[in-house]
Amino acid sequence: MFTYELVGIAILVVQLLIILIALVAASYYDLKKGIIPVEITLTLCVIGFFSSLFPDLYWKIIMAAMFLVIATPLYYKKVLGGGDIKLIVGLIMMLPLMFTTPNFYLLFGLFSCIAGLALYALFKYVLKNEKLVEEASIRFAPALLIGWVVATAITLVGLLWV
Repeated sequence: MFTYELVGIAILVVQLLIILIALVAASYYDLKKGIIPVEITLTLCVIGFFSSLFPDLYWKIIMAAMFLVIATPLYYKKVLGGGDIKLIVGLIMMLPLMFTTPNFYLLFGLFSCIAGLALYALFKYVLKNEKLVEEASIRFAPALLIGWVVATAITLVGLLWV
């Protein structure tokens, strides 16, 4: 039986799958080659931009622009790479409406930072792989993947719990 609730759930699942596939691909390329292909980030940004054109979702564009203002100095200080910034902008644009709460962003940021520090320590001190650790930075896409998966799982559990 066709209901609008089923359509909403299907759209949510498609959005989450697109984000997951993009993050896994970005993590693979980031670890293997040290870059995130523009095709991945551009796909997220374009799909997210067009989904943001619906009424009441313009603020996603504003949030992405605010992040760009904050991230630009980090790019010039070589804290974040250009691919990482574009990937985060794509995530902001693609996130489903129910995931765009301050709590989700806090969880996503917290777990991404924890994962980034853990991966940095793993690559530098345990694996002693200097190729993956350059100039005191780390490939950040895998940390974003881990942070997004944990924050999404916590958010979904919270939504189902209510």
